[in-house]
Amino acid sequence: MVDYGIMTYYKTYNYGSALQAYALYREVTALGYSCKMLDYRPDFLNSCSPLKKAIGIIKRLFPAFYRRVFWGWQFKLKKERFVNFYQNYLKESKPYPSKEALYLAQKEYRGIICGSDQIWTPTPNGYDDAYVLSFADNDLRKVAYAPSIGYPNILPLYRETMGKGIERFDALSIREPHGAEIIQKLTGKTAEVVLDPTFLLTREDWEQFSKAPLQKGPYIFCYFLGKRQEARILAKKLKKLTGYSLIIAPMWNRDTLWADQVRMDIGPQEFIGLIQNAAYVCTDSYHATILSINLNTSFYTFSRHTEHDPENQNLRITEILDMFGLRERYLESATKLICPSQVNFSSVNCKLNKMRKQSFAYLQRALIFDKGGKEK
Repeated sequence: MVDYGIMTYYKTYNYGSALQAYALYREVTALGYSCKMLDYRPDFLNSCSPLKKAIGIIKRLFPAFYRRVFWGWQFKLKKERFVNFYQNYLKESKPYPSKEALYLAQKEYRGIICGSDQIWTPTPNGYDDAYVLSFADNDLRKVAYAPSIGYPNILPLYRETMGKGIERFDALSIREPHGAEIIQKLTGKTAEVVLDPTFLLTREDWEQFSKAPLQKGPYIFCYFLGKRQEARILAKKLKKLTGYSLIIAPMWNRDTLWADQVRMDIGPQEFIGLIQNAAYVCTDSYHATILSINLNTSFYTFSRHTEHDPENQNLRITEILDMFGLRERYLESATKLICPSQVNFSSVNCKLNKMRKQSFAYLQRALIFDKGGKEK
């Protein structure tokens, strides 16, 4: 029997999802527990209406065609690097295509950890209560380590389901302060605010894991998950003010057209290397932001969403920046960047070391079994 299965988003080509899963898996196994990543991959398109499913397929046709025609070898190399990463750094379960499959498999585990990333955030497709372990029996130990509720509020449609699932946890934590407030309202329980798993690894840990880029001269590493043009204007302005070249890991086809160097081929280790060795990171990504903090790389984070966007998730980034006294690195307009500056990481590292110890202490306490499978 395996001690713990980890339930989180990870089997994608998303760097943040992959790296947070790796960090949590590494720390759980380092504490002496046997562990597997739960390879849960429900097909969301199959739960959509036929019309919505057809629209989703059509929307992906041209971007996929563009990548394969113009960037085929790089995109293929990226996929290979992700596959190698999963094989070499994570121990995985067999694929579970449904909650029913998870229910049948739970007897193989003593407990399940709900990991980080936005697994408790309702998506445009709805809310999957598997991520609050709706399938799990009461005697299975349930641990939450830094899951995220990306939205500032939860729609009434999902509150009851989320609340009933979350209140069953034996050890409860959350990644953001506003998430703790939401959990208090939903369940009456207090969730401990802990750091994202990537912060559990030290700067030295990530440096050993990374692969350095073959790049001469200082550069600005760009990584944008959103589509706001203002973020690209910011990157170009930073280049003009510093004279440094722009390297981008594109998530959108439009981002293959304007940087000095396009890196569609990178895997998780190359992603860390590009952040580690950059003069600046320019991003709208939560994980690119916090990895920059951990690796002591100066950065600027641009707001991905407008304030009136119904899917606005800016709060999770501003809260982590406020924790470290780095709110000035957050920009909502390129006009706010007047004179680039380096981050003074001395006080940041002191705060990080203290919060890392607190978060690690929570993880140690949360994982302990007694004879009956519950916490001592």
